[in-house]
Amino acid sequence: LLERRFRSILGRSVLEEIYRVRVQRAKELLTDTHLPITAVAAQSGFPSTRRLDVVFAKLTGLSPTAYRRQSRAG
Repeated sequence: LLERRFRSILGRSVLEEIYRVRVQRAKELLTDTHLPITAVAAQSGFPSTRRLDVVFAKLTGLSPTAYRRQSRAG
């Protein structure tokens, strides 16, 4: 019931929203700090760098490292 209501209101699942928020936090850390990717993963709520890589790439089309490079170049 929660999942259906959540999806009807926001248009995405609870898990998709959790990932969206975690990726947003990772983006902030990648742009604003020099933390290693392992620390970015931990501080944004991902259990591993591999999970960060997979979810981040799925939502942004870039790896965390590529995003960091691009955000600093622009």
